[in-house]
Amino acid sequence: MRQKKQEQEQEQKNSELSELERQSMIAYIEYLVRGGLPDDMIQFFRDARYVPNKSQLAFHKATLECGPGKVQEILMEGSKGGGKSHAELIQAAYDCMKHPGLVCVFFRKQKSSAREHMMQLSTRTFKYIPHTLEKNQIIFPNGSKIVVAGFNTSGDILKYNGQNFSLFIYDELTMIKQDDYDTMWGNLRLEVDGYYPRMYGSTNPGGIGHVWVKKKFIEARRENREKDTRCIHSDTLDNAVLGENYKHDKLEKLSGQQRERWLLGNWDINEGAAFNFMRSRHVADSGGAFGYDYKGRHYIIGSDWMRVGGIDYGSAKPYCHLWLAINQNYGRVYVYREDYGARLSTKQQANRILQKTSEEEEILATFCDPAMARQYESDLSTNAIDEYAKYGVYLTAGSRQRVAGKMKIDNLLEDRPDGMPGLIIAPSCVNLIGQLDTLVRDPLNPEDVDTTEEDHAYDALRYGLSRFREPVTYEDQRSFMNEEEDEESHYSIMSKLFA
Repeated sequence: MRQKKQEQEQEQKNSELSELERQSMIAYIEYLVRGGLPDDMIQFFRDARYVPNKSQLAFHKATLECGPGKVQEILMEGSKGGGKSHAELIQAAYDCMKHPGLVCVFFRKQKSSAREHMMQLSTRTFKYIPHTLEKNQIIFPNGSKIVVAGFNTSGDILKYNGQNFSLFIYDELTMIKQDDYDTMWGNLRLEVDGYYPRMYGSTNPGGIGHVWVKKKFIEARRENREKDTRCIHSDTLDNAVLGENYKHDKLEKLSGQQRERWLLGNWDINEGAAFNFMRSRHVADSGGAFGYDYKGRHYIIGSDWMRVGGIDYGSAKPYCHLWLAINQNYGRVYVYREDYGARLSTKQQANRILQKTSEEEEILATFCDPAMARQYESDLSTNAIDEYAKYGVYLTAGSRQRVAGKMKIDNLLEDRPDGMPGLIIAPSCVNLIGQLDTLVRDPLNPEDVDTTEEDHAYDALRYGLSRFREPVTYEDQRSFMNEEEDEESHYSIMSKLFA
């Protein structure tokens, strides 16, 4: 009697569990349908017993945009533990199962033996997906395969150069140099069964590839100019498996730049950066604190602020002209306007400078690259400074001291007694902001910047600061303004400067 009762109770529990599973499966499928995934992908994820979180779901949806003239490169970035690598491998398995004959390569840092990592993939990621292991390859029933390629240096990746592949998967993309990435891109030419070659990547901020990855993916997303790239942000808390415990036990115990990169996924921190520059501190924002006085009004640029220009000459390469307002008493510099362009004649450059300079601005001097004083080989009677003068822009040779110039900028990026940094830049100066944000140190001379990167706006700033000297003591910014004086003229000048 007791046995029969126990059987009935177990049957009831099984029935209830079965109903709960059915409801859960319905909710799971509805979740994937709302996420925009097609039926066959939903069925594959169901068979693989894979439940994508919200950032993983956004990644899988982005893969549906791949095709000729469409998306070709997709990056998942952000803090550690968000499930980025798992998502890209599951997606690669789906691609392989759907398209016979794909040849994919999964590039990963060599953290364990190839055999050990292959077993981890087999028993975890691909546990419910039909496959076999063969040396360093995962083979699917239809002949598609994923080659697992470990590397210690980014150059190890070039071992696969000269072959044909359908998909590259980069785990920790910022561990790769841009030259190696660009070289390998040419090997993505194996189009199979309508599958267009592509790249999936995952990464955290930091590493030797931080600058180029940020420029290619992060800034394209920030500036809403993504075309053939997609960038998906992932957070630790997106991952229900690790989630809060991993964040609390591991990531929140970190400090410094590692905390910024791994916990916060902060791309504006780069340990190899040439400058301690932060957009949130050094870029004026009409909705923020900087660019305003202590009463919440625009900083007043009065008669004791001198205005100068800084120019880095270029013809085929970009030229840059910056407008600076400097107050020696405060040790503060505003860069309030920028002109930037390539393939412009000297006359065009001069005309653009004159057109952007209002009559109210008394530019005391415009400092340029001293090399502009050199005579042209084709005409020993003239030089670039003389050419500018023909069109009404008069230049003064700036300082040629590169390290001393960088030190000036380093000092200006530090705070003054009023809590504000010495250097503040208008948000319209996009090239200067971008270069101060991404320039790295010269590996052979850490006191200078790496001149192989684009640095024309930085050089223009360096020249513009040629005669700037830090004050012995700083005046308090707040003591400058007499509340009883008429301020309207100062504000009108400021508004014209930032026009």
